[in-house]
Amino acid sequence: MAIRKSYIIQIGRALFALCLGVVAAFTFSCAMKNLVENANDTIRKYLNGRKIYDRTNVPDDQVEPEFYDVIGGAYRYIKNEDRENRSTELIVREGDRISIMFEAKVFTGASSSKTFYTNIESVRRLIMGDNPNFDLDAEAWPVVPLEITVGSDPGILKSVQMALIGCSADDNDTSNDEDGIRSDEVEIYLTPDLAYGRKGIVPGVPPGSMLLWEVTGIQIIERNYEL
Repeated sequence: MAIRKSYIIQIGRALFALCLGVVAAFTFSCAMKNLVENANDTIRKYLNGRKIYDRTNVPDDQVEPEFYDVIGGAYRYIKNEDRENRSTELIVREGDRISIMFEAKVFTGASSSKTFYTNIESVRRLIMGDNPNFDLDAEAWPVVPLEITVGSDPGILKSVQMALIGCSADDNDTSNDEDGIRSDEVEIYLTPDLAYGRKGIVPGVPPGSMLLWEVTGIQIIERNYEL
């Protein structure tokens, strides 16, 4: 009888723990859902405030608006978009090996977002000059182009990589600066679920942060010819 009673107690404790786990998971899921919904609203409001609209849903009263695209939940705005003069040979595809220059920021919903990483020397120098007590070791940041294999690279967030697909790279033609094709200048806005979630990363990115990646200098190093 004592054995049976102990067995029942163990089962009861296991069921209780399971219920607590379900409640915690549900609470976490709801909290993340609210976080993402608020982030989406903030990003859209910020872009609309700059007269940049979803390409598929532009207000009728807008004259010559600029556009953003939503790619896997990420918001991509190409500042120097020129669809008429794009070369298919320079469009980034999944699997391509490319290099980029970038500035990664914690997005606050305003233009005063804080950089937490960059490989652009002038930006790094400016950050260190303006913020002598900067809490990141900016001196150790490399200032060379970051090479990635688009879509499968562990070096940067997958959401950033996927948002680069379809962007135009630089043609590397230094002899024809006026008519040459220049790399797209890309802004990629990420909700917390596409960034570092509720944990963030220490130092630099607080829990639940939205991110803004500003990408320039896109160059194609090697094509994935199997596509």
